[in-house]
Amino acid sequence: MTQAERNALIKRMLYENVIHWTHEDLV
Repeated sequence: MTQAERNALIKRMLYENVIHWTHEDLV
């Protein structure tokens, strides 16, 4: 895994967590 791939994976995970937290706050 290259550094760019790792960074992209981390960003995606963080983005999904933000969506999850926001969704829980809206419920």
